[in-house]
Amino acid sequence: QSAAAQGGENAGGSSVGISITYGQQKNVNQTKTQGNTAAISQVNAGGKVNITATGAGADSNIHIVGADISGKEGTHLKADNDIVISAVRQNHQERSDNKSAGFNAGVAIQFGNGVSFGITAGGNYGKGYGNGDETTYAYSHIGDLNSQTTLNSGNNTTLRGSQVIGKGVKVA
Repeated sequence: QSAAAQGGENAGGSSVGISITYGQQKNVNQTKTQGNTAAISQVNAGGKVNITATGAGADSNIHIVGADISGKEGTHLKADNDIVISAVRQNHQERSDNKSAGFNAGVAIQFGNGVSFGITAGGNYGKGYGNGDETTYAYSHIGDLNSQTTLNSGNNTTLRGSQVIGKGVKVA
């Protein structure tokens, strides 16, 4: 009977344990890029390349921007006014925004040998950004290593971000 009474006491006692938690996290990442990449113009001949700007006085100019021009038997540029050979500018830009936020909440209840009660809550928030800018240049190349290259201007010859090559190079 002692065992039965003891079992009855345990059966009649109360024991409760509850634990509830909930949480949520959200991340948002955005990246935007933009840029321009030049398409290099090319004039490559097995013979001679002759580029001429004459007859219009001060408007007789040769402007070469980001181009490769070569002739296996010679490369010749002639202008009554100016010859300007330069590189072409290329840009790349990147922007990023990052955000993160979250929360959690919980309830714990325990009865039995001891009484317990608890509530938990938490949250987080974070953000960041990144910026990147890059500028490069595509250079102009005039002439062929194995032939004569001539630049003949009536006024100025200007080289900016460019290379003139040849077995012989003449600038007049």
